This record gives sequence, structure tokens and C-alpha cells, in this order.
Amino acid sequence: MADQIHRVTAAQLRKGLTLSTGQRHIIRLVTYELRLRLPINPNEARTVDDRFTLKGGHPQSPTYSQTKTTRDDLIPGDDCTDLLFTSLEPDVDYSLEIDPGQEGAKYFAFEGLPWSQIEPIASSPGRSRT
Repeated sequence: MADQIHRVTAAQLRKGLTLSTGQRHIIRLVTYELRLRLPINPNEARTVDDRFTLKGGHPQSPTYSQTKTTRDDLIPGDDCTDLLFTSLEPDVDYSLEIDPGQEGAKYFAFEGLPWSQIEPIASSPGRSRT
């Protein structure tokens, strides 16, 4: 009997899978991540209140939202802020809103960008976990 291998996203799992009986099924959860390196020094006092929000889906009612701060910097000691956004969905458009806190008004680094354009620069697109 041949194994049936299914690569699915978290959204597909939430909807449910229909699997045939009498066969062995291997479910591989595909995860999507985005790692960004921003030219914002996390060691400066003026950036302590900066917030970075990645939103996916419709701008008025996003299906995905994750917020990071300079405290979430992945590489301490350098002059850039490195952030990791996890559990992204591949069929969604994304926007990155930057809130510089007391330094000024919120703005978008990018807005309404499809995953297909983000994926080539993402740190580990489509990584499978069994």
C-alpha cells in the first residue's frame, strides 16, 4: 500500500480534510515565514516605542495580524532590526505598517503585496513539518 502524502496549510487543516479509508496518510504542515531586516537601530532610545505590524487579507478586516517591536530583534548588537513573522498564509496579500511611536505618524513599508511577490525574499518559504 502506497502512502498518501498531503501538504497542507493551517488554513486547510482548519477547514478539514477528507481522507479515504484503508490507506496510510502522511500529513505535512507547510509553514510560511517572513524575515525582515529593517534599517532601524533597536539600540537607540528613540526606537523603543516603534511597532511593526504585518497584516494579511482585507485591510478593514485582516485574517492575519502580527505585531513586533524593536525588542523582538533577532540579531542583538547590530544597527538593524531583524524581525520574524510566522504562520503566514500563501494566498493572502500583506501589508507592513510601521508605527515610529513618538517620532511621527504611522506609514506602510509595503501595502497589498501578494505572497507570490514576498515569497522569493522570505527566509524559509513553504517549509514542511510532518
